Amino acid sequence: MALSDKLSKFIPKDFGKKSKKNSKDSSGVAAAGYEKPTKDSSQKSKQQLNTLSTDTKDAETNVNVPKKETDIADNEASSIDDSAKQLPVDHHIVLSSGKKVVSTLTWNATGDTLCSGTHSGQMNLWDFKSMDGSFQPTRTMHPYEEGQRQQIRIAKFSHDGSYILICSSADPRAKLLDSSGRVVREFMRGDMYLLDMRRTAGHVAPLTSVDWNPRDPERFISSAADSTVRVWNCENAAGQEQVLVAKTDAGKRRPVISSCAYSYDGSMIGMSQVDDGSLSLWAANSSVKRPTHQLKGAHAAGSDISFVFMPDSHGILSRGSEDSMVKLWDIRRFDKPLAEISGMYAAATESNLALSPNSRNVLVGLGRSPQGEDTNAGVVVLDTSDLRVRRRLDMPFSSDV
Repeated sequence: MALSDKLSKFIPKDFGKKSKKNSKDSSGVAAAGYEKPTKDSSQKSKQQLNTLSTDTKDAETNVNVPKKETDIADNEASSIDDSAKQLPVDHHIVLSSGKKVVSTLTWNATGDTLCSGTHSGQMNLWDFKSMDGSFQPTRTMHPYEEGQRQQIRIAKFSHDGSYILICSSADPRAKLLDSSGRVVREFMRGDMYLLDMRRTAGHVAPLTSVDWNPRDPERFISSAADSTVRVWNCENAAGQEQVLVAKTDAGKRRPVISSCAYSYDGSMIGMSQVDDGSLSLWAANSSVKRPTHQLKGAHAAGSDISFVFMPDSHGILSRGSEDSMVKLWDIRRFDKPLAEISGMYAAATESNLALSPNSRNVLVGLGRSPQGEDTNAGVVVLDTSDLRVRRRLDMPFSSDV
């Protein structure tokens, strides 16, 4: 016997899909798993179609029997459980960025480079394409000068991965880094002695957030504790192109803008205010000096609010630090949330939300309960349609996430 003949014994003859043309053997008998229809089986099929018998055999009759409500509920619960099992939580590695607290993370568009920022002003880049088993960062850098190093509050890769936009907790200037972490440009600081915030060339208080324009790779926005959100062109560091000023009540100091974000289509700019816990939306390319939508008390007053737009640009997910709640909004009915969930304790002002690539899930980092309850820090995965908890990952050795 030849070697190929010996190996052929172990190769399945029925491997792969069979076409309908070849589903019967030479004797005319149906392939395995099927029976040749007979008159009796045809009559039986007709009877079962008329009576919708619950013991119908689908393989013989192909009749779709209406399911009971309990069966539907069981199937829905099963599908939820199955989808929860598909979350990428089976394996993990540990990437160490030193002894300082990590305050921000951002991935590039292809998902092969991770950037982190810490409370000490240090940033690390991990290139997973060239990383070895030691899991050490590819590069470590300090984009702010010695003696002026403060927390990296936000870092965001551009949509094409060419640049990283950063802001710190004590500096009114945004910085632009290339993909290797080298500082390319530093944007203008405003004149703190001017009272009209529209007339200053830049922010006059520490930045709180930055975000890239999803349609125009040359533009981004920044928010600060000076009551403004400013639109910038990456090629012009000398001054912003547009200024949005939050309304200030008479006799009160300028409100702090805790976060800003573009809608998915780039048509709107959202901002949140700490003083009254409000959310407001502005037309991105309009000269109108007031918001198109505004909701005061979206979260508890004094909350650092983080939020993300849904891909349809109608839905918004928001999180408040003071009320420990995550809420789902529709801007077409902006008076009350579509869904909300409590107990989402924010560890710090930079605690935020992260939307999954398919927008079906949102990640929420949790800190320990401030009431002293026996709860661990961790990460919660919520369903974006109704904020149901799909998965919780406890991290007992971490105080905050």
